[in-house]
Amino acid sequence: MERGPLDGEEESRPEEAGDSTEKSVSQEENVQNDVESEADVDSSAPQTTKPRGLTFDHYLGGSGIAWGLGTLLMLVVSWSLQYAGVELTVPIILALNILPTMVGGMVATYLFTRISRVNYVVDGAKIGVGGFFLTFLYTSLLGQGVGGAYILTGFLLGGVFGGLITKKIYG
Repeated sequence: MERGPLDGEEESRPEEAGDSTEKSVSQEENVQNDVESEADVDSSAPQTTKPRGLTFDHYLGGSGIAWGLGTLLMLVVSWSLQYAGVELTVPIILALNILPTMVGGMVATYLFTRISRVNYVVDGAKIGVGGFFLTFLYTSLLGQGVGGAYILTGFLLGGVFGGLITKKIYG
């Protein structure tokens, strides 16, 4: 039993279909015409780019870099001081919590706010708060205490200073 075309469909035969390269050539010509029309735009005119804000992915990436770099610096400095035999007093512990997280926040904010071209300081503060939340999440999962206000202060200051640096350079 041989199947025929269904209702409403036409039966196509290879000899009636014609050359298939005709369609591909016309598509290539259309692409070339589009490229030529884009090239006709005067490139000497100043082009303005629309400022764009950061997305959630940018904030998450920046927060991850701030948290990772801040934690790494905090651990390296802490272990170095312990290895050198320095007694960890309250001012040293405060400095260990604030300065490394501030550096991590500044670096991450600089890297990500230069993408946005708007709201450098606000975006930096958001990245700093995100870095604190990642620190809080990590230390909570491990059951360790969190340096709370000091770490938050370090990330916020780093984010704000990183935003100001980016604004000075690119603003």
